[in-house]
Amino acid sequence: MISQPSMMNGTSARLDAPVTPTKTLEVPHRHTRRIGPRVCGSSDLFTFRNVWPNPTAVAHPENHHGLHPQGEDETRPHSEDSVRARSYVRSHLVKGEQMTLTEKARAQTERRKPGVGTFIAMTFVISWGIISLFVLAPDLVGEAGLGNPVFILAVWAPAFAGVYVTWRREGRDGLKGFFQRLLMIRMPAIAWMVVLVGMPLIVYAGALVTGTAGDSPVFSPWWSVFGALAASFFLAGTVEELGWRGVALPLLQKRFVPLVSGLLVGLVWAGWHLPAFALSGTAQSAWALGPYVAGLLGLSVIMTWIFNVSRGSILIAWIVHFQAMNPMFPDAQPWDSLFYVLAAAVIVAVYRRDMLSKGNAVTDLQRPAKEEARIR
Repeated sequence: MISQPSMMNGTSARLDAPVTPTKTLEVPHRHTRRIGPRVCGSSDLFTFRNVWPNPTAVAHPENHHGLHPQGEDETRPHSEDSVRARSYVRSHLVKGEQMTLTEKARAQTERRKPGVGTFIAMTFVISWGIISLFVLAPDLVGEAGLGNPVFILAVWAPAFAGVYVTWRREGRDGLKGFFQRLLMIRMPAIAWMVVLVGMPLIVYAGALVTGTAGDSPVFSPWWSVFGALAASFFLAGTVEELGWRGVALPLLQKRFVPLVSGLLVGLVWAGWHLPAFALSGTAQSAWALGPYVAGLLGLSVIMTWIFNVSRGSILIAWIVHFQAMNPMFPDAQPWDSLFYVLAAAVIVAVYRRDMLSKGNAVTDLQRPAKEEARIR
């Protein structure tokens, strides 16, 4: 075998030795490490795999990156491959540093945009401010109910706040994509079964336990039911979904898994309804607070799962909300609320992969470019 002196320190290395890729070079941020003639520092972990084949690594295992050891004299001769490898690493470190700065700038811009806190503050200020008029000046605003336009403004407060936050975050063009989510109707069949069959079963099961199964509302004349359905669908709490599931849920899912996000939305949602328990003429005034809050938490978890499998459809969330307050259903409190909690627990157990990880969570305020419902 023929050997030749190494270009680094004169030791012998075999010419026919196999050339292997270099090992991973990891440069941790917040530390300064000398690479060749320059000093590089960063705040991330940059990893470069297989930087360049380096023959000198055979003769010098301790110098497996093809770079001069830290503090070594740069005037020593080095191979062309070593120079190219060093140049490759330097260029990628610079690119990595630039990418880090870009990501930091994006994070700062994101923090300056209105978020969930702004949405919640606007919702409560608008809604509770209007509701206070019904408590402090009932003769001025009249009785609370869907027949009162002032009360409707209070009910729509989450929608107003959601549209404002979307406009500030996404701009005028973003609002178009936001409202297009009202046209999304695709969803897995199992989710449609939960909405169209499961929810009525929950209500009537609760009514059976409560003893009100035969007390379904009677509409006279019969065709007045259509007016009640239209008012419930277009004027009542369904409009809230422009805010709760339209904005609050996707923004929370940027930071938390769907289960936690759904519980947080449900908690705020329940707190927002508290004044309704003090107003005469509302359904909540005749209900117990504890089961109602538990039921909203369970329903919020169910709606979170439906929201994600529908890829962020506001229309489907609107339909679910309508089903929960369908005027044709009997009053089943408090048992229907408890059954919603049980249904939510079943969904979390069956779809725990989706509910406990952020992989399939919808986080965009606009309609996705490629709308696809995930079929289970």
